[in-house]
Amino acid sequence: MWDTPVEVKASTFSGWAPKAYTRLIAANRGVCLMANRRAAAKGRRSFNPSAINVAMEGDSWFRLPDFPFKFATVGGSDFDIARGLQELGYNTHNAAHWGETIESMARARDYLNALSGWTPHALFLSAGGNDLLGEKSGSQGRLVDYLNQRPSGPNTKPPAWYLRPEFDRDVGRVMSYYRLIINDVFAWRDFAKVIVFIHGYDYPVPKELLWISEPFAFRNIEEPIRTQVIKIAIDRLNVALRRMASEYNGRVR
Repeated sequence: MWDTPVEVKASTFSGWAPKAYTRLIAANRGVCLMANRRAAAKGRRSFNPSAINVAMEGDSWFRLPDFPFKFATVGGSDFDIARGLQELGYNTHNAAHWGETIESMARARDYLNALSGWTPHALFLSAGGNDLLGEKSGSQGRLVDYLNQRPSGPNTKPPAWYLRPEFDRDVGRVMSYYRLIINDVFAWRDFAKVIVFIHGYDYPVPKELLWISEPFAFRNIEEPIRTQVIKIAIDRLNVALRRMASEYNGRVR
């Protein structure tokens, strides 16, 4: 899909609470995809031939639906990076979709559609969060699989003990898919000058977010251990991203 924002009517979501919006979006994915296709069929946004051309592949950082309710996010409820770039005058072709995993991106290869048909200067790539912390089918979130159960009695375990080795294994798996996508892009002569931009992650506060707080509650892990474990996990992910980017001699930043 291209860079026209999705339009989803509030009536589609009547009776749902904002806390459940991730489950709501998953349940109404078909409705949202049809809205995407209708918006794309109307044509791309006006093209500025003197502006920088940015292709985008990713998750909710790059594309969010137009929510029928308001909640606190950076830039406002309906803000995403693609809209921010458009407001700054960049040309964008956006293949991102909220809730997407990097595995599904690598399999679909929609980033090639976003890169094709024009002269792209950059590919913005956002992925990994849904693979590691996203919602699981029928469960609280993937984080629950990476946490050890808190022992009964006074806590004597350091924060790092609560994070299972499976987390580092899956971080490595995410990096493998990053390399797969980046190598695929760089193999095309048409994209020989494209620079890939990725991003790291800040430390989320494990409040009432179903994909973060519920796994900790399930494992009987309370504060301040929750925040400390999240910091360790995010630091490991960011280190892996920096190391992966360093393999490409400045073409991945």
